[in-house]
Amino acid sequence: MRAVVSQIFAIWLLPKWRSECRAITVQSHCTSDNESNFGNELSLPQTADITFAIYGFPIDSNWRNRVADLGTKGYRTESDLRSILKPGSFEVTNQIKNYLYQGTTQFWLEENEEFEELWGSSTQTEQPVLIVLGGWYGAKSTDSEILRNIKWDAVQSICISLDASRKKLDWINRSPPMTSPGRSNLVDIPRQNTSRC
Repeated sequence: MRAVVSQIFAIWLLPKWRSECRAITVQSHCTSDNESNFGNELSLPQTADITFAIYGFPIDSNWRNRVADLGTKGYRTESDLRSILKPGSFEVTNQIKNYLYQGTTQFWLEENEEFEELWGSSTQTEQPVLIVLGGWYGAKSTDSEILRNIKWDAVQSICISLDASRKKLDWINRSPPMTSPGRSNLVDIPRQNTSRC
């Protein structure tokens, strides 16, 4: 009987599956007062069901509020997400799914100085944004333990960077740079796997 009750509680305490819209940007452009939907890394469990993912540069500085509004909205469309970013953005849904088929994955973005060529902007304050729409267990969780467990389960850490000269994205298997002594990172993987999309 005790084993049955323990199993029931174990299942009951699991993170719940929820639909979510998350966005990340580069580390130097993350502010400390961001909500849990924003950050510089995104760890997704292998079981995540990704509906749509897009990489690009925001149209205006109000992009965080627009993503937060979409997060509270029950029904989000691809066009809603595309309207946040400048034309010429990259749809990366299949690439994200491909990495998730390999296991729980942590994604992060590399700072970019060469985006002028693609988007015609000259301000160095703009940096790339990755917006992911989908559902997964623990998606709405604000519990740092659940988010930490998902991050620790990651079998790979993928850096997404823009190669403006080739108008392609580079997907590199490497850990993000350390930003503070208390922050834990995945161990660097010695080989540098690069795939172009």
